[in-house]
Amino acid sequence: VADSFARLERQIDAMRQGRIVGISPNTWGSTMELREICRQGFSPFYVHLKEYDRHVLGGRTASRKVAVYNDCLDGETEKKLVLTWTLLVGKTVLSEGKTALAIPAGTFSETEVTLVVPPATVRQEGVLELRIRHQDKTVFERKDPFSISPAVQEFASAKQLAVHDPA
Repeated sequence: VADSFARLERQIDAMRQGRIVGISPNTWGSTMELREICRQGFSPFYVHLKEYDRHVLGGRTASRKVAVYNDCLDGETEKKLVLTWTLLVGKTVLSEGKTALAIPAGTFSETEVTLVVPPATVRQEGVLELRIRHQDKTVFERKDPFSISPAVQEFASAKQLAVHDPA
């Protein structure tokens, strides 16, 4: 069931990227979880994490492309929004940041989220929280699972690399 929800979230992300702004309520299914995913996915403000790679290496800097949508048609021609992001393992903040955006109504803006990840000695499961704030109020929030792995050790003594082809 969780895999089905994740697949539906990816489908909604793809629909938003294709500028589809809604789907039939008959598609929503009968469970409250499905209805909530669809309601959130087609809200007036939305963040689409464009890269599905949910894995980063400890001790490195990683960036992810995001699209921030302003489909709020309340008469304002442009919304001044702030995108914030936080990478957490449990309650420990590993990386965070924010960027200000001015997005015209009915459009979206692409930006990059930069994650400066501290070194890790073991694989850790975490969450990337993305929030859109407007006038100091959170208007959209999503949480995506992320994993942090130890960086690959460099071989200090290796001077050459050889490949053996038995053929």
